[in-house]
This record gives sequence, structure tokens and C-alpha cells, in this order.
Amino acid sequence: MAKIDAQTYLKNASEVVRSTLPQGATKYEHYVKMLQELKAYEDELKEQAKSLREAVDLVATDALADGLNFKTIGEALGITKQAANQRYAKDEDGRSREATEFIRRARVNKQ
Repeated sequence: MAKIDAQTYLKNASEVVRSTLPQGATKYEHYVKMLQELKAYEDELKEQAKSLREAVDLVATDALADGLNFKTIGEALGITKQAANQRYAKDEDGRSREATEFIRRARVNKQ
């Protein structure tokens, strides 16, 4: 996945602003529109990051169920064994706390 730097976001937002603002728009209108456009990018990236986090959590939970240990999971994620244990430790139902919370959120979102 290619990393996008701040200048690229500014260029993209600027192109959108130029194409959507009327010809005689003021500097104020330009800045407001730029801020709105960048905020929209930020919101989209936050949503993507949340989805990626959930995917990582599901794979880690499956890996634990298939016998991978916390040390190996921690190394793969760039965290310590203790952090992996804390993040994916089993609850009374045999699921990780993270997976249980993910399932709970999914049920709430369906309602």
C-alpha cells in the first residue's frame, strides 16, 4: 500500500476545490472548502483504519484458535508478547476479549 504524504493530500484537495468553487470565490471560501475536503479525507482514512484493525483482530483470533502463540502473534504485529496476550486474551466463552467486543459491536450495528 503506497504511503500518501501531506503534500499529495493538499494537491488532491486543491484540485477538488478548484473544480467545485465558482470562478470569483474569495480566499476565505477557498480555505473553508479546503478544510472541509481534508476533513473528509481524514474521516475516510479513520474508517479504513478501523476496518483494518478489525481484520487484524480477526486474523489474530483465528491464529490463536489454530495454535499460534502470543509471542509469535506479537512479533508479527510488532508488539510484545504481553501486549498480544492482553489484547487477545480469552474470556470465559473462549473468545478473545477483542473478538467478543467486535461481535458485540456487530450485533449492536445490525439493530
